[in-house]
Amino acid sequence: MRPAHASPDPVSRLLLRIVLGAMLALASTACSTRAVRTDVDYAMVLPPFAERTRLQQDDVFLMAAPIESPLPLFPGDVDPHELAGAVSVCIELVVDEHGEVSSIEPLDIGSSCTDVSGYPGSSFLREVTGAVARWSFIAAAICTPAENDGEDCESPEAMVRAIPVKLSYMFAFTRDGEVGGVTSPRSVMR
Repeated sequence: MRPAHASPDPVSRLLLRIVLGAMLALASTACSTRAVRTDVDYAMVLPPFAERTRLQQDDVFLMAAPIESPLPLFPGDVDPHELAGAVSVCIELVVDEHGEVSSIEPLDIGSSCTDVSGYPGSSFLREVTGAVARWSFIAAAICTPAENDGEDCESPEAMVRAIPVKLSYMFAFTRDGEVGGVTSPRSVMR
């Protein structure tokens, strides 16, 4: 039995040094890499060239309403550290008479949309189209209310017919809460 105050044997000292060295290396690595938080948000947009439909005087337009709209994920093949700020992907989709998404196309509405023809834009577009293809809606419709019913489309006499509709969305992928020139709350608190 060794006395309590005796120094550890050479093997124990070597193991202790290896463990301490590994812990120090791990701690310094953790300090040098910054975790990047990524986020995605979306909004419906009305492009300046959007098609418009003229309704009959008594008709009421009922907008398509989302039932399920999962968000796209931040692309796994894009390193968020490499992005200078937000990436905005703009798309146009068609919601058919059954509330299903029947087509999705990239939309170019100027400088507010990222070029999706090359990397990394194409990776973001792939994520957006994959998510939006799973969206479902209550179909858009045109309602012709019964005579003298005003805009009451829930009356049994009202005639409602589902129609296809084109919708445009902009998806903003951000890192560390940065969106263009907007300051994130985290940077204000520094």
